[in-house]
Parts: sequence; structure tokens; C-alpha cells
Amino acid sequence: MGRSVAQFFLPGRTAESVLKDAHTFATAGKFRLGDSLPGRVTMTRGNKLVTFRRVINVGAWDAAGGANVLVEAWWETFLIPEMNANPNEIIGIVARRMVWGLASAFVRRLGVPPEAVFQHF
Repeated sequence: MGRSVAQFFLPGRTAESVLKDAHTFATAGKFRLGDSLPGRVTMTRGNKLVTFRRVINVGAWDAAGGANVLVEAWWETFLIPEMNANPNEIIGIVARRMVWGLASAFVRRLGVPPEAVFQHF
């Protein structure tokens, strides 16, 4: 149970540019955009009633010299509310690896190595 979370600083970037990258990533990956709050983009793919839903939440806010970024990734079904994207765990390995692939691709697109910033809770 839980989420995979990455929090990092991007020097020379703005929160607006990070969120624009998230929108571009969502469109290219055929994600549905959820109800986005200011400074946050929620991307979903799949259906939790049929198989599982993959969720990536991106938050960004301006900071001195750049932008702070928060990326949360998880998958869920109608029976399991939230499971993290740890690709090394056995239970739900297919779903975990699919979500990990998507979340790590987004973080990598921002120029950050995902293995260095993600923690799995």
C-alpha cells in the first residue's frame, strides 16, 4: 500500500514550465487529465474496475533559482486503494512496473535520474 514519491529541485526552471511538460507528457501518453489544482497536474490511465488505474500526480512551485517538483505515482483497483510503483516488489509486479516505467520516463524527461529521487512508501 502507498505511493512512490520523488521530490527534487530543478535549477533554472519555473513551476509553470514543469507543469507544461506534465501536460505535454500526458497528451503524448494518452493520459486523462484529472481535476488539476493550481500548481498540480493529475494524470490517469486505465480503469480501476476493469484492470487497474495508473496515476501520476505532479506538483511544482517556484523557488529561488528554479522550481521545486513533487511527483507521486501509484496504481489502484476497485479492491486495492493504492499501491506504490516499486518495480522490485512481487505483488502486483506487472502494474508496478507499468507505473514505474511511466513515472520514471516523466522524471527522466525533466533531466533527473528517477532511481536517485524516488522513494517507495
